[in-house]
Amino acid sequence: MEMYTGMSDEDTPLFDWPGPPGRWVDLADAHWLTTASLTAAAGLHPDGTWDVRRFRPTALFAVADEGFAEDTWSQVAAGPVQSEVLMPTMRCSMPSRAQPGLERDGAIGTTLRDRHDNNLGLYAKITERGTIAVGDEVRAQAPPAA
Repeated sequence: MEMYTGMSDEDTPLFDWPGPPGRWVDLADAHWLTTASLTAAAGLHPDGTWDVRRFRPTALFAVADEGFAEDTWSQVAAGPVQSEVLMPTMRCSMPSRAQPGLERDGAIGTTLRDRHDNNLGLYAKITERGTIAVGDEVRAQAPPAA
């Protein structure tokens, strides 16, 4: 295994990231992202390709809200699945890198870094398991007012 030294270019060596077989797990049980946030981010860098595949969420929720909708959420339910928000999803360099069907775009990362605290989406802890299906209702709760 090679040591990770940072991904400064496309030639940076790859490294093993152990995890449960058959799953990609980053930092939390789930990574939620909304269509509203993708649209808001695209407004900050209109020449970019803000394709959901760049960001690898567990689920992409279609919401009618504007702006970075999930930034205010503390709990999320989708169909039978219940979750508690842990933190915003900090973005690494991967969304900026070339991926199958997507060209490299360094401005994706710098836009999020400079214009949205380097975040896009939410990490969440699953508190009630289940299967989410297309068309399931998504219910989000903001934290109580202080």
